[in-house]
Amino acid sequence: MRVKMLILMALPFVVLIGTLAFAIWTAKSGSPRASRLADRFGIVRQADEMERQIGYQAIGIAYNVVLFALLGINFYEVFVRKQSLPLSNIALLAGILTQSIATLVLRWRKTRGDEEYDAYPIWKTLLWVFAFGLGAAAAGMVIIAAVLAV
Repeated sequence: MRVKMLILMALPFVVLIGTLAFAIWTAKSGSPRASRLADRFGIVRQADEMERQIGYQAIGIAYNVVLFALLGINFYEVFVRKQSLPLSNIALLAGILTQSIATLVLRWRKTRGDEEYDAYPIWKTLLWVFAFGLGAAAAGMVIIAAVLAV
């Protein structure tokens, strides 16, 4: 029973690795067989701007689905199962912080040499990130102190 469960749990990872290996093989290989398979499955060798935008939009939608699923899991574990700190909280926090920091840094990089936009200084960006992190930590400590005092 346990071995079957482990096999079922590993199956999505095997499929993902196989798909990635197939995509890399068809993209890097110069053989006619690989190019025929790529054409048959609709794998585009050089994506144009529209294909890239579609891919970015799909990634954004998938990212939001994962974040909301983690948020639902957190609410379930805290309010239904009465767990104090679910492990999925770390993944949710890491995703949100990574997106926030990456957005700020990429916005600064893209507007740095552009005449149309004023570049936002990176030190202000990092100061905002530090201030937000400090505020979140302070709020967490206040909540913890209030819970422990009861």
